Amino acid sequence: MIAGVLPMGQNWTLGLSSSTFLDRSGETSLVRQLPVGAPTELVNVTERNKVLGAINDARLALAWAPTSALHIGFGAHVFSGSNRITFSQIFPDSSKYVSTTQSGRMSFAGFAGSLGLEYRPSSVLGFALSGRKGGDLRAQSGDTAIGRGRLPDHYSASATYEGIPGATISARVAHDAWSSLGTLSSSGTKAFDGWDTGVGAEVTGPRIMQRIIVVRGGARIRTLPFGFNGEKVNEKSFVGGLGIPLTRDRASFDFAVQRASRTAGAGVKETGYILSFGLRVSP
Repeated sequence: MIAGVLPMGQNWTLGLSSSTFLDRSGETSLVRQLPVGAPTELVNVTERNKVLGAINDARLALAWAPTSALHIGFGAHVFSGSNRITFSQIFPDSSKYVSTTQSGRMSFAGFAGSLGLEYRPSSVLGFALSGRKGGDLRAQSGDTAIGRGRLPDHYSASATYEGIPGATISARVAHDAWSSLGTLSSSGTKAFDGWDTGVGAEVTGPRIMQRIIVVRGGARIRTLPFGFNGEKVNEKSFVGGLGIPLTRDRASFDFAVQRASRTAGAGVKETGYILSFGLRVSP
């Protein structure tokens, strides 16, 4: 994600951002025996299926602050991107057999609108609500339309508490109607509506080289957009990170490590680590 914010007077702020909405990048490889030639000969063939690309969310937003306690924001979204798909059959003996490669490209385009509200009834308590209404999302291969769905509606609510000196505690819940994308799939992949719930804390840490380090930690439970073998994929994750101020507090570098585990039905499990980096700059 990359974003920029520009104040416009005392009550208005303009924002522009671009972020990844859905990323399908990945590669699978399978070795199997195929009958080739005449007379027929069984040959070990490596089949590789590679997908590279994503759908991105470009947003233009305008925020209005009628009071210091209330902020209201409006956003217009353009969703676009493409997937480059390559399927290869690689034979072990290139002098005897010719390997084959097929490739294709799918492009996506869609629009959505969003609305957000922040309210701080006191100096230690804050609330936020946001929603995004999705429009049509079209998939094309060249000039041919191959699918149409709707961008998922998104709703979320969050709260923060800053009554403990040097600490901020926050919680968030969100719902995404991912099933509206199901009509885009031609392979039978099922999309599921899902909840996304998280809680976290940020506390003032040690002072290193005249800089106060911020320590963060949290936990998250969510349903992933697409299932496995018709089953929902649920993910639990725990995260810890640091925030380091730079250049007299006009910039900060953020780093986090997340341990995630996913399950889908009985006996299906995946675990891994996710590393996150961020840089914020105020010119």
